[in-house]
Parts: sequence; structure tokens; C-alpha cells
Amino acid sequence: MGTWMTGTAQKKVAIKELRVHTYHQRTSKLEKRLRREMRIWGNLDHVNIVSLHGVTFSFGKCPAMVCEWMNQGTLADYIEEEHVNLDYRGRLNICLAITRGLSYLHSQKVIHGDLSPANVLMDGDVAHLSDFGLSNVIAELQGPSFFTSKVSCAARWIAPELQSSQDSAPKLAMPGDIYSFASVAFYIMTGIFPFAHLRHEYQIIAEILRNIQAGLNPSPSRPASSFLTDECWDILMMCWALDPAKRPDICDVERRFNQL
Repeated sequence: MGTWMTGTAQKKVAIKELRVHTYHQRTSKLEKRLRREMRIWGNLDHVNIVSLHGVTFSFGKCPAMVCEWMNQGTLADYIEEEHVNLDYRGRLNICLAITRGLSYLHSQKVIHGDLSPANVLMDGDVAHLSDFGLSNVIAELQGPSFFTSKVSCAARWIAPELQSSQDSAPKLAMPGDIYSFASVAFYIMTGIFPFAHLRHEYQIIAEILRNIQAGLNPSPSRPASSFLTDECWDILMMCWALDPAKRPDICDVERRFNQL
């Protein structure tokens, strides 16, 4: 947490330093690309997107992003705290806010690439998307091991085509965001992480890959009791389609959620 002072005005902000341990060894070309991604984020303007006010190098060797402060923290924090009080409509509104933010990103040709409850921030009961467009850049700055470790830590959320890729930093695409959205929406509507019965990330990856090899949809199991209606489940199953080309685009997902 920090304070941004402009003249007599003060504003609470979040200062997020990129933890890229090999940053000082990288080329100016990659630094320019990183600055470009941050500039793209800074030009975005939407109610469901965390505002990026600027970038500073005053907090260490790596650049730090100065963003608007979100009072309720991450979506995971919010769901854990409000789980008992959240009704169907409240949960659905959070899903809709994420679809609107993601729809805006995709309309601007921006791929999130890292959608999970940790990168959805809450201010009041309004969801905001954060930390998008940086995954591949950081992968190049950090080296070949970054994406492998990233996949192993995000197996519940990341699209299966990225998990099974042989590339150290596979090309991100919009259908991957759709898959991740479905997993986040599953968590919102149930209060349960996808594949919650599996403790370790490698077990999740193994189960998803087994489903892929069997030609099955790589989705988590539907819980017996939750706010996950049949109609909502059908939408998520479309978003979890094994073939990325068969997943709906985010505008279609938003339209379908608006009809729930």
C-alpha cells in the first residue's frame, strides 16, 4: 500500500513490483516490450479493469506498477469472507462483471493470459481484472523455467492446451481466457476450487491429461449442491471444450450469463 500525492491531493494506491530475478541481465528490447505492455494497460479504461496509474523504478531494480487500491483484496479473499452471505444473484453479478471486463480486454485485442481468483480484485462487491498481458513478457525475462513453474502453480485455472504444450512459453490466445473464466466462475458459484479433491498440482495436471487422452472434456466434477444451475453448468461446459476453436467467444459468454 502506498500514497500517491499530487499537489494537495492524496490517493491510496497499490505498488506491485515485478519479481523477475534476472531482470538486470535482460536486453533493452525486452524492457521496451515490458514497458509497451504496461502502456497498453495504462490506456485501458473500464469499470471492471484495475486502473494502472503508472510505473516506477524507485522500489528496487525491477519496475513496479502503481495501481488503484482495491479494498476487499482478491476474489479468493472475498469469497472466503463472504461465502455464507453471498446468494445466487450476488455470485452471478461477480461472474458478469468478469465477463464484461474480459469482453473489454478482448475488444482491445488484449489477452489476459493469467486469469484466476488471485488476479480478480474486489472493491466493495465489484470485480476488477488485474495483471493481464504480462505472462509471456515475464517468461522471456525470467527464462525457460518460468512458464513451466507457472503452469504447475496454476493447473486449476490454465487451459489444457497450455499444460500439454512442449513450448517453454506457448502462445497465449483468447480461447485460453475463456477456459480460465469457466474455472473462476465455477469457484464463484460453488465456493470450491476446481479439482478440490486433488491436493497437489501435478495430480490435477495428470487428471486433465488423462481426460484429454480419453477424449473427454477436461472439466472438474460438478458438486452435488451449489448455486451452479443446469443452465450455468451448460455454459461452463462449453467454455471448457477440449478444442479451443469450439469454445464460445467472450461476447457470447456474456450474453448467455445475462440470460441466467
